[in-house]
Parts: sequence; structure tokens; C-alpha cells
Amino acid sequence: MASFKSHPLLIVAALIVLLLVNLTATAGLLWLIEEGWPEPRATFLRNQLHQIGFGILLSQVILIGYWLGLGGGRWYLRLVAAIALTLSTAMAIHFGVALSPTARHSGSEDPWAILGFILIAMMLTVSFMGFVLRRTRGWRLTWHQSVNHSAIHQFQIADGLLWMVVIGGALAAMRFVVSIEEDMRDQFLNISLMTVRMAAVVLAAMMTAFATTRRIRTVFLLVVFVTAIGVAFAVPDIYRGVQRARPSSRDRSLGAFIFRMQ
Repeated sequence: MASFKSHPLLIVAALIVLLLVNLTATAGLLWLIEEGWPEPRATFLRNQLHQIGFGILLSQVILIGYWLGLGGGRWYLRLVAAIALTLSTAMAIHFGVALSPTARHSGSEDPWAILGFILIAMMLTVSFMGFVLRRTRGWRLTWHQSVNHSAIHQFQIADGLLWMVVIGGALAAMRFVVSIEEDMRDQFLNISLMTVRMAAVVLAAMMTAFATTRRIRTVFLLVVFVTAIGVAFAVPDIYRGVQRARPSSRDRSLGAFIFRMQ
């Protein structure tokens, strides 16, 4: 680490290589999700790959958001880098879809620019959580020597303005998406719930990875937490499935209407 710190060009070269490898792995993973396994196992295994693969893809964007909120250096420089990395992830997903014969034959659209702005909105929302944790808990995500920062339970006007910038950017990105694709208006709730779920899971994974004591207990708690998150967010889907399986009746019309609205 000391040799890297003394040679900034080595750091830049290493980061570029890491970025290219990561983007290549992203495109390859999306190709694997689309192509997956040959029939007749394709349906079940492809569904499993979708759950795991898209979780991995979105976790990259969530990590970028946490780095924007918790990283070292000037925040506006991190903001530029975070947006560039997020758009690079969207472009890697675009190449993964373009390389998939299954996706091309299905005729599905690949609006990578729209996807990029959705990912930017998710990233900025998570960065808001990172900025709040940085201010109130003194957390940092940096390789510099750690300094004990006392937790501050109050924030200044400058902090509020900074938080408004990232939240305003997230809302502006979603507004731009809606101006292009009106159907995305109905997906706000699903996107918000997905962002909250991924942000909670990634934050718990980061706390586990950086834990210095009681590692086994921390890993066990992580597994329990992720399982609880999965069960909690699966309840609406389970309810919808049960309601579809039951015969139509007037007793459940209100509940079905509420979940259709969601």
C-alpha cells in the first residue's frame, strides 16, 4: 500500500484496469443471465440467475453511492466520478444485452440511457444516506489512516444544502426518465423499494466486511438480516400470488385494488 501511495500513476493505472475488468464482468454476467442454461432447465435456472445477477449488478451502483457519501476528498469530484461510473455500468449492461442472441430475438428494447438515469437516481439516493451517516455517525469509506470522529447528532445549513443537491439530482433524473417514458411513472414505488432493500443489504455487507471483532457473529447476523429483508419484501408478491390463485370475490376487491396501485 505504501508503494501505491507514493506512485499516483500506479493508483490510476490499477483503478483503470479494475474498472475495465469490472465492466467486462458486468457485461458477461448479464449475458449469462440472458443465455443461462439450455432448455428445459432454462426457465427455472434463468429466474434464479436473474435474482442473483441483478442483485450483483445493482449492488455495484449502491456501492458507488456509498462511496460518494462516505469517501474522502472533495465531494463534487466524487460526484463527477460516481456519475461516470454509474453510466459506465449502464453501458456495460447495454453491451451484455447486445451480445445476447436471446435478448435480440425477443425484440426487447434496450434503452440504456433511460436505465443510466434510473441508476443515477438510485445512486444519488444511496449517497444521501451515506452523507447522513458521515455527518451523524462519523463513518468514512477511505484508505487513508482512520481518525476517530465523534458522532454529531446535529447538522449545519451546509450539510442540509448538500443533501438537497443529491436528492434534487435524484428527483431530476427520475423526472427526465418520466419525460421520455411515461410508463415509468407507475414504477416509482418498485424502484424505491428496490433501492431501499439493496441499500440496507449492501450497508450490512460493508459493516460485516470491515468488522474487526466477532467476525463469526457478524456474518451470522448478516445472514439473518438479509433473510429477514428478503422475507419482508417478498410478502407483497406472495399476497398477490395467493389472491390470483383464489377465485374472484367481492371480499378481496379492496385489497387487490391496493396492490394493483402499488
